[in-house]
Amino acid sequence: MTNTINTMTATIPASAFAAFAVALAKLNKRASRLGCAPLEIKSHEASTVEIDGIKFPAITLEITGTTPTFAGWTFAASVEALDSGKNIFHGSSTGFPARFTTSGHSCEHCHQNRRRNSSFVLSHEAGDFKQVGSTCINDFLGGNHLPVFTFLSNAREVLGDFENFSNAVIDSVSVIGALVASAATVRENGFVKKTGYEGHGPFPTANLVESFLLDVRNPKRFIPNITEADEAKAESVRAWLVNHEGTQSDYLQKLIDLSAASRVSSRNIGILASAITAYDREIERKTIASASPSNHVGTVGKRETFTVSLTGCKVLPDYGYGCSNLYSFKDEHGNILKWKTQGDFDFADRFKIVGSVKKHGEWNGVKETELTRCKLA
Repeated sequence: MTNTINTMTATIPASAFAAFAVALAKLNKRASRLGCAPLEIKSHEASTVEIDGIKFPAITLEITGTTPTFAGWTFAASVEALDSGKNIFHGSSTGFPARFTTSGHSCEHCHQNRRRNSSFVLSHEAGDFKQVGSTCINDFLGGNHLPVFTFLSNAREVLGDFENFSNAVIDSVSVIGALVASAATVRENGFVKKTGYEGHGPFPTANLVESFLLDVRNPKRFIPNITEADEAKAESVRAWLVNHEGTQSDYLQKLIDLSAASRVSSRNIGILASAITAYDREIERKTIASASPSNHVGTVGKRETFTVSLTGCKVLPDYGYGCSNLYSFKDEHGNILKWKTQGDFDFADRFKIVGSVKKHGEWNGVKETELTRCKLA
């Protein structure tokens, strides 16, 4: 017995690659028991396959393996006889004589055409072909070679099954494509959170975007009307995320990491869709900050007097020490000051307040001064 090195190319759905690797490992375990060399993926390259106008992510694989040769004869393909009288082949049928297409399960060794579980086409190094029934393989080649031929046949069928795109699914999409779809969806329907959705009312944005991008075989799915403005906004959102600097929350850091990739998995499309509203909030915050004249006033740690007017009061939750009020003030120059206290006060339209400057901070990009231990002057 000698071995011939063969290389085959297969294009499979990208979503099936993990299952393909598992199937290959199982085949190699069986190959090892039979003394056959393992199948190896020498290279793989991302590609797409278009079916009925739908482009599915795919992976083109180059697989190498060895085919045993016995007395010059090598396995070429297994034969499946159809009730129509035609044969189909599992394996390479290149160069096959025309007689094999209608030969059924006839055997050119015993010269009988009868019902068989399987038969094989063998190719000879001299260029000949012969169809041999499974029960005649050992006698024809001289030795117990049926298990090897059965394995090679099953291997071709298993690998060939993965090239079927009829059940292919989309398990990832381009990041910019997801952002474009999200921008169009939010523009048309507003942003609806997934959290708290109970099956009635407006559909969550994440569900709509996922349906559009993943459920591509469903003509009744939600399809947004994508405009050039949506495409431009998606580019802006991605640029804002990948160029973001400073300490981030876990949520924003996840958006940054997702946007930096070229593709996003189906499980993360929903969270990436929320990047549109996160960007909108950031633009709104910057707009408010740029329009606000507020600056820090006073010196931290120093007690000073300010002339202010009340602009708001918010009751803060009770965390075990009683409820507190957060008073917001504005001085004559538009500077914002805040004071948290458990006291209740009635303020005039304009008044003087004496307090210690606790710290200078910002809220949504607007500078504000926090006071403590205040009293009316």
